[in-house]
Amino acid sequence: MNLDIQKIIDDALAGGGNISRQQIKVTVNGKRMNLNDNDSDDDDDDGPVKCPRCGNIKSGISNICDSCQYIFESDLLKSQLEELRGLITELKNFRKGTPDDYNELLTDIDSQIETITMSYGNNPEIKSMLQSHAKEKETIVKAHKSKKQMSGILSKGLLIFTILGITTYIMQRPDKAPTTSEKIEQYIKEKNIGKAKALLPDITGFAEKTNFQATLQQMELDSLIGAKDYDGALEVVNLEPSVIERDTQIEKILTIEITELIKSKEFDKARKRVEIIDDTYSRDKLKEKISLAEKLKK
Repeated sequence: MNLDIQKIIDDALAGGGNISRQQIKVTVNGKRMNLNDNDSDDDDDDGPVKCPRCGNIKSGISNICDSCQYIFESDLLKSQLEELRGLITELKNFRKGTPDDYNELLTDIDSQIETITMSYGNNPEIKSMLQSHAKEKETIVKAHKSKKQMSGILSKGLLIFTILGITTYIMQRPDKAPTTSEKIEQYIKEKNIGKAKALLPDITGFAEKTNFQATLQQMELDSLIGAKDYDGALEVVNLEPSVIERDTQIEKILTIEITELIKSKEFDKARKRVEIIDDTYSRDKLKEKISLAEKLKK
């Protein structure tokens, strides 16, 4: 048995049979952490991996070509980024759960960022994107702490006094104009995308501006896709500075459009739209779907 795994088991037995979540992750993900006895044998059997773009030999654990920045295993990267985005969204919407659940979620986010950094952090664009996600996480955590502190004050019997103090303050002060952030939030509630976008240049905070941009872009895409204006949706996505995020969004939009074309039996048009998709695997899968639909029609 692998000595590292044996140590985890021995520690658990000494502590009453409990294995921590981190230990479980190490055990389950043994291959990644080199805890699997067979890993070294498998790795030894693999020959050098050449970059399909420039022919440079892949070195170390990085999935970024040192010579031309080609991304190896791009599908894995897309999957990891989507999982990271899902974890951050879960953190943002965290309402119920224990402190342990919350800390566990933070650990998962940090672990996912570290995992992607190890394999793809040599790429400046990916590194910048991960830094943006890390800053967004910190902003969310600060907001949660602020709400928790306010909740603690109210729970100590200061609710009535706080309300009275705020009421007196509001009555005595002149009306205060809303901030730019408050205006944007109000426009978002009203689904007035144009006015909200016009105020974005006035936002100075990086994380706050990034969050507003992502929210407004998604609202605009949802509106265009709902109206079946797929070309308009693609125009919006083409403004996305991140190549990876842009390609992912383009693929999602085209998949929705092609599915609609298949339902309406517009197979020729569906085939033309498929050719726009860069990812070979996704493109071939949609072609198979079109061919199957044509056969069923006959």
